[in-house]
Amino acid sequence: MSDAGINWADIDVMSDAGIGFFPVRGNHETYGYLFDRDPDRDLSIPAWRDAFPQTRGLGANLFAARNFDIPDNEALTGLSYSFDYGGPDGDARFVFVDVEATSSQLLAPTPHPVFGLGLQYLRWVVYRYNQPVFAVDGTEIPPGTWFRIEPSGFPSTDFGGSDEMFPIDDNVRPREAQVTIAGSSFAPGDQQNWIDERLEDTGRPTHAFVLTHRNLLGQSHLDTVWGDDAGVSPEAQNVFYRSLQDNDVRYFLSAHDHMHTRSIVTSPDGQSSVEQLIASSTDPKFYSPAGGTMADQRPRETPISQELNNIGFYVFTVDGSRVSVVYYSDATGHFGTDYCWPDGFAGAEGTCRDPRTSNPAERLGSFYTPDFRFVRKESWGYGLNGKRFVVPQGVSYAGGTAANGFQVVAYPAVSDEFGATRARILYGSNQSSTTDNVPETPRPLAKTVTTGWMKNPDTARLASDVLSLWGMGELGVAATDLYVLSMSFEGAGRSRIRDGRVGIATFVDGRWVNAVDQNLGGEKQFVLGPYVDGRYGLGTYGVDPATGTAWAVLNYDADFAVARDLN
Repeated sequence: MSDAGINWADIDVMSDAGIGFFPVRGNHETYGYLFDRDPDRDLSIPAWRDAFPQTRGLGANLFAARNFDIPDNEALTGLSYSFDYGGPDGDARFVFVDVEATSSQLLAPTPHPVFGLGLQYLRWVVYRYNQPVFAVDGTEIPPGTWFRIEPSGFPSTDFGGSDEMFPIDDNVRPREAQVTIAGSSFAPGDQQNWIDERLEDTGRPTHAFVLTHRNLLGQSHLDTVWGDDAGVSPEAQNVFYRSLQDNDVRYFLSAHDHMHTRSIVTSPDGQSSVEQLIASSTDPKFYSPAGGTMADQRPRETPISQELNNIGFYVFTVDGSRVSVVYYSDATGHFGTDYCWPDGFAGAEGTCRDPRTSNPAERLGSFYTPDFRFVRKESWGYGLNGKRFVVPQGVSYAGGTAANGFQVVAYPAVSDEFGATRARILYGSNQSSTTDNVPETPRPLAKTVTTGWMKNPDTARLASDVLSLWGMGELGVAATDLYVLSMSFEGAGRSRIRDGRVGIATFVDGRWVNAVDQNLGGEKQFVLGPYVDGRYGLGTYGVDPATGTAWAVLNYDADFAVARDLN
């Protein structure tokens, strides 16, 4: 998934490869009237339904998606929908929630008392006057120049808003004065009964994902799935977040902000939370975090990861009770946005908007498609039978404290158990000093360490169940923080333990190998006895017969188990 406009060629390529395409509308899908592309003023919804019958479970390109369902609301037919996908080894329910306008109303603007009746130009009402007029900063607008009226009441020649990409010239002319006002739309609270039905269904697949275009809390945009800002409808928000948490929805997937951002977002009452992904862009339009965005709602968000000005995509893998995600983006990134795409830049006084209507960029982009080199930037995941630990910077994975305002908060050790297997991190801490990109007040990025489990698949070789461990890495860094993992085991045999043939293993190329062999660096060494803080470096592994545990000093995330016969 990614945040991008619809590219029909890409859809054909995916369909030809047997990959399903299931869209949800974004805010720009309602903007056809701005460009005379919506002559019936129906927000192009009939055209959307015709183009994408799969949103109603129809057509030839369902690719084994099943159990389609839509809200009991005619206006949302083909817009909000749900389906199941997958087989016995891992399946999921997807719930697409459309929150965009479903109807519109035409209103004629009132004539201006001085400048008369204006004309419609894209999203503006514009005027010309036969005498000079003056902007708020005292700048003279010459006679005969097109201008709009700002909310302050002063004229402005700035048509460079986010929806404006063209100058007023002979090719793009103002038209008869009519303004389209967005009409009915349906926030998640308006669809809550249907959302609950899809998530609470006892016959649904193991996993569930909820997707919309807009965010729960954005980084650049103030608007959210709830309306103009994140503070509206707090009671409805509480119900929505509680529904996700109570029904094991671990990830809320969104777009809109054109940047890769992961964070934990908490409900207004502080009782429920979900991890939100804002998807990276796949087109030459990027945003950056805004300082005032979300205002007093910011404390509800714990930032985890962020990458700006890059092109990326995501691969989700569902495996039984576990889900893993890998984010790929261009190795270099740092692309310019809009008219700076991909190799230009604004400069101190310029912008990356249309240079015919805005301050020109210091260097315009060359507008070519780069030869992308996609690399793995980060991975994360969860297990429905596991746990999540939020670890601030500087806090130990073995448990510790950190200041939070005027309070000192105690954080538990990363530990979990499944059946007879116990796992715990004995040493290591969140060594990151990375922040997000909020201007003036950047926030330190936390790490979310998550666990998941699979029952021992090879009792002849393994002496424990399998632990999946995610979250100690950092975007763009190959190695995780150094840490010491301990796992309990049963029935390994004394001679194997004494000879160093028992230890923590990981699964590589179809076989279980010594986990320390997959470290990035370090020196392999076996110790018979307990781990001692500060004594053993990366690559050391051991067994403590007194506690029936194996331990290893590692610097990567993976699946781990205790094996009886290590190399």
